[in-house]
Amino acid sequence: MRKVAQSAEIIGQNPWPASATLFASHESTELPRERALTLSSVAYLRLLGLPFDVLRRHNVEHMSPTGKGPLLRAGEFVVSEFSNIVYFAAFKGHYLDGTLSDFDYSDLCAFITLIDSSLGCAMDYLSWTIDDNRNTLTHQRYKRHYPWPLGKVLHFFDSWRYRSELQANGWWKKSEGEVYDRICQCLEALTEKLGDKRFFFGSSPSSLDAVIYGHLKALITTDYNFTKTEKSLRLLLADYRHMVHFVTTFEDYMNSVGQPRASSPSELRRISNVFDQFVK
Repeated sequence: MRKVAQSAEIIGQNPWPASATLFASHESTELPRERALTLSSVAYLRLLGLPFDVLRRHNVEHMSPTGKGPLLRAGEFVVSEFSNIVYFAAFKGHYLDGTLSDFDYSDLCAFITLIDSSLGCAMDYLSWTIDDNRNTLTHQRYKRHYPWPLGKVLHFFDSWRYRSELQANGWWKKSEGEVYDRICQCLEALTEKLGDKRFFFGSSPSSLDAVIYGHLKALITTDYNFTKTEKSLRLLLADYRHMVHFVTTFEDYMNSVGQPRASSPSELRRISNVFDQFVK
C-alpha cells in the first residue's frame, strides 16, 4: 500500500507533459486486438482532452515493459496497456469514471471484463487459430518488418505464446460457430446496456465507452474472418446497427473534445480505492 501511495505521489508531482507519445503497431500489420486496445487508449486520452502524439512502430511489444501495447511515454515515465494508462492519467489528475456511483462502477468493471474475455479472446482466436488468417494476414507483420529468419522465429514463438493464452482461457479448441455465438452474446449484452442512451452511463462518456468503441471499430475494420463457416463478421455487425451507430456518434463526440478535463479530488478518490483493494 505504501509503495502504491508513493508511486501515485511521484507521478502526480508534475502535470501531464505536452510531449506525451503513444506508441502503437503499424496500422497495416497490427492484429485486431492490438488495434482495439490502441483505439481504446487513443479514445480515452482524447476524451480527457490530453495532448499526445501517436507514433507507429513495428516492435512495440518488444519496447513495452509488459510485452504488450500500446505504450505511453510521458516525461520520464513509460506505461503500457490500456488499464495502466487509465491509472497513470488518474494519478496526473485526469479521470473519467470518478462521478459514477459504486453500482455503476461495478457494472463498468463487469462489462470491461466481458469485452476482454469475449471480443478480445475472439480477436486472438481469429488471428492465431484459423490457418488461413495466421499464415497470411498475421504472418505479414513478421514478414514485412523483420528479416528472415528472425521474422519466422518470432512468428513461431508468438504462435505458441498466444496458443498457451487461448488454451488457458478455454478458447483454443472452440469451433468457429462457438466463437461467433460468443461475439453475438456480447453484442446483445452491450446493445441492451446502451439502450436509447447516448453513452453507456448516460450523457457523459466513461472508460467503458472508450473500450467498446475501440473493440467495435477494430471488428468493423478488420480483414480477419471465419473460414470454415458461412458466417461473416461484417454480416454479424450489420445485425447490430445500433452498436455501429454508437461508433459513429462516439467518434463525432471525441473529435469535438477541447481542453483537458481535470478531475476533482472526490472523483480521484475512486481510483485510490481501486488500488487499495488491489493491494489488499
